Amino acid sequence: MPNSTYKGRIRIRVNGLLVKDNALLMVRMRSPVTNQQVWMPPGGGLQFKESMEACLKREFLEETGLQVEVRRPSSHQ
Repeated sequence: MPNSTYKGRIRIRVNGLLVKDNALLMVRMRSPVTNQQVWMPPGGGLQFKESMEACLKREFLEETGLQVEVRRPSSHQ
């Protein structure tokens, strides 16, 4: 494993799932742990005194340019 800023540290990451027309939005990024390209849901590190909702909105905007409304998952039956 390459040297990592996060090695030996606890980091809280907030992710969100955006589903539209039966498709899941993913972003391609370089893993800070493995340094490899990976696909994952938009999200990122929680900042000190930041709510999880605020973190998720900020990360979606930074990574996708989208302003989102945070809701609980709904069940599709």
